[in-house]
Amino acid sequence: MPGVSRMLTSAVLMLGLVLTGLAVGTPAQAATSAASAAAPSAAPAAKRMTPKKRRALKRRNTRKIRKAVRVAKNQIGDPYSYGGNGPGSFDCSGLIDFSFGRAGFPGMPRTSSAQARHARKIKRRNLHRGDLMFFHGRGGVYHVAIFLYRKNGNVVMLHAPNSGQRVKKDHPWTN
Repeated sequence: MPGVSRMLTSAVLMLGLVLTGLAVGTPAQAATSAASAAAPSAAPAAKRMTPKKRRALKRRNTRKIRKAVRVAKNQIGDPYSYGGNGPGSFDCSGLIDFSFGRAGFPGMPRTSSAQARHARKIKRRNLHRGDLMFFHGRGGVYHVAIFLYRKNGNVVMLHAPNSGQRVKKDHPWTN
């Protein structure tokens, strides 16, 4: 079963990479992981957080994730550009970097493989709006998209597909 990442999940299950080629994650987790890697002393402080502070942080991050999705949706129609990270053209990871950076997650890694390395995996059924979906092949992670919602049981994501296409809502080509 594919993995999904989200920092705000209270019960995170660590899963292996999936054979189907799809894993999922959240930028909030990637940004937080990147920040804690840069400042190792931040991790112990997070463990000492009171429940009240933890709830406040969760609400703040939820607002930031909603803003990141709005920023990304505003890019629908922008052209794909290899290595592009906005504001007028994007590649897949550039769209994530731009959207979540504008939403207040400054430590987001730039490439999809780096973003995937900083994400925590959870079960696919736990996907929430704003989670990142990572696509894996033999060479590792090759694509990233933002989970938006399910429609008639099918996942709808937002991504910058590839050359000649534009940022758009789409269905994953693998499960």
